[in-house]
Amino acid sequence: MAAPPVAAIAPFVWIAVVALLYLLIDAYIIVKCFGASLATFSFWVLWIVYTFLSSIAYGFLKIAAGDTISSTVTPQFAQPTLILLAVLGTVGVVQNLTLRIGDIKFVDLGKFLDGFRSQVLENIAKKSAVGDRLSTMKVADDLWARYRYDLDKLRNEYAAIMTSMGRSLPEIHQELLQLEQETTAAKLSFGISLARRIAQVDLDRAKQLLRN
Repeated sequence: MAAPPVAAIAPFVWIAVVALLYLLIDAYIIVKCFGASLATFSFWVLWIVYTFLSSIAYGFLKIAAGDTISSTVTPQFAQPTLILLAVLGTVGVVQNLTLRIGDIKFVDLGKFLDGFRSQVLENIAKKSAVGDRLSTMKVADDLWARYRYDLDKLRNEYAAIMTSMGRSLPEIHQELLQLEQETTAAKLSFGISLARRIAQVDLDRAKQLLRN
């Protein structure tokens, strides 16, 4: 009897899920940001490629070793084991996969996919950096809105942060004086510039100031 459509499709849905989790963890080890991965288009292209290759590996693995795996593990774990082996096995096999015509190396898929993965990680890193900058600017703007009538508070907080980083009070005073002169000459807000500098130097402290 043919398997119901849902039952036939289910393994490939799980393959897609496991491949996604693997790629998310792989990217997180480098970039430390799940959100940036999910917001990067090329990451989803890589996921589709790995899902496709893992699905093919699952089919071959089920035919070649399905009975062996079923007899090795309990029946309820046979399919999850096949899926996990298919995804992880694809990662290992693809790294050494080369298409040849005769003795001529036609396409080095391992090198191609490794290069594409590196590009994806670079794209994720760029997306993460943009997100970090936007987050820092948002915190700085909120900090300025909160303390715009209390510049002494911002000055003192900046001095405290820089002192904890080993700067002397004369050096900090000179930095603040220079920042004020530069912003005045450029017709910019000293308060906004100071708030942004605080957020850039110690984002956690800036967020804490907003919570106080």
